[in-house]
Amino acid sequence: MTITASPTSKESSHFISLEDADGVKVGFNPVDGTGKENITAVKRYPLVRTGLKTATGSTKYSDFEEPYMSIPQDDWTGGRAAEDLDDDATKFYDSCSLDTSSAAGVVLAGLPIYTVGYRNQNHRLPRSVYWQGLYGMQTHKARSFTPSATYNAWRAEAIIRKVGNPGNLLLKVMTDLADVPPLPTATIHASDVEDYVSVHISKQLRPATGVLSGVKIYFVASGRDADDADNHWEIASDTVVSDDCLRSEDGTNWVPTSDGIFFRVTDAINPFIARFFEYKRQLYFVKADDRSIPSRLYINGDRGAADSNAVDVNYLYDATKSWGVNAWQGDIVMITAGPGSEENQPWRNIVSNTATALLVDEPWNVEHTIYTEYAILGSDRWTEYMVLAEFVTDVAVADEFVYFAFGDNSTNNIQRYQEYNLGGVWTQRPATYDVVKAHQLLAIRDPARGMTLYGSRNNHPYYGAASLGRPLHHHRPACADQRAVGFVDRE
Repeated sequence: MTITASPTSKESSHFISLEDADGVKVGFNPVDGTGKENITAVKRYPLVRTGLKTATGSTKYSDFEEPYMSIPQDDWTGGRAAEDLDDDATKFYDSCSLDTSSAAGVVLAGLPIYTVGYRNQNHRLPRSVYWQGLYGMQTHKARSFTPSATYNAWRAEAIIRKVGNPGNLLLKVMTDLADVPPLPTATIHASDVEDYVSVHISKQLRPATGVLSGVKIYFVASGRDADDADNHWEIASDTVVSDDCLRSEDGTNWVPTSDGIFFRVTDAINPFIARFFEYKRQLYFVKADDRSIPSRLYINGDRGAADSNAVDVNYLYDATKSWGVNAWQGDIVMITAGPGSEENQPWRNIVSNTATALLVDEPWNVEHTIYTEYAILGSDRWTEYMVLAEFVTDVAVADEFVYFAFGDNSTNNIQRYQEYNLGGVWTQRPATYDVVKAHQLLAIRDPARGMTLYGSRNNHPYYGAASLGRPLHHHRPACADQRAVGFVDRE
């Protein structure tokens, strides 16, 4: 019998027909309670959305008729890693950089910025994130990068989470997607990630591999070929990409794709303590290496003494510089002293720059002279400024000077450092050494003495182990308007 059920057919055999993928068709005729054909036996009724069932105890979604009711969540203090809201209405599935500890609401943390200048690295790290499963046609994902320096790629990082029980995830650095094993690889096992929430994971590449400046490299994330929709890795990705991004089902045949994985590749670096401080409105840090080798001083952005901009107040000029073109684009330039510093808004956004000039987004209201001092702020670029005498144990800023302490057992006393404007040329004053040692430093503005610098020592050759707060030595530095007093021993 041929089954027909069509509004355009003059003689349909059935009112309703269903057909499967193999072409097998079944016909239906609705009937009423007496068994007679009646097309009105099939009707459309609106679903009741909030029909409560009689229940005892805490209600759950199952206590409501389909399609369930919406339950608002206004408390996230339970934190992440909950797969079912019914189990704990204060928990949620996943997040990154959120503080949910207060019932008052959710506090969004700042977005990490990965800076350059103090180590070799390449990265593409999050803005908005979406999750890409590594299985099927996207078992393997690749994204290109071009190093700006030659270095040994030693660690690989990615933001991942697991679904079910996947196989090993491999992070690789490849100069060519046709490269064959053995390749520099970081292996992530399912047991390395204990929960089903996102993890920013860092693994050592074995073996380390050299990457060349200016030569395109690929970062590759590979799931297990047998992984599927129920058991696989997910990797954080974005859809705004300018790199070469590809996917592959077998790791051999690659197809361009519009999304790219987030990653980070770094060189080997010894652990260090970063001692940050602010000096004359600019950010610095001392890199105190764990190997106790001489520490290094780095400056964020740049600073200097300006030239006259009477010819065009849309610019800040400094003929002593040799900046890379647009190296400071998107950063902020602030007038820290001299003509221009008294403006209501003594800072501007940098639109672009040449080797010796910064174009800003709004004209300066006050013309600059050689007595105008400036600092470039908010940059992701660090520049090594100076190698210090020894391992630095502490840093303190007291007015015009920065003081570096090297500890009790050092061969050097406290080192004093200064930067200043010398007739339109930004100058670093050669460091001088004071007459005492210190392990830690603290600068306090005393109402009577002015700026006062205190130092502490764990042990003193003359006074022994003294109690905290005992002044042991007073001295006046070379700068006449500043005094440093009160070097204190303590156990």
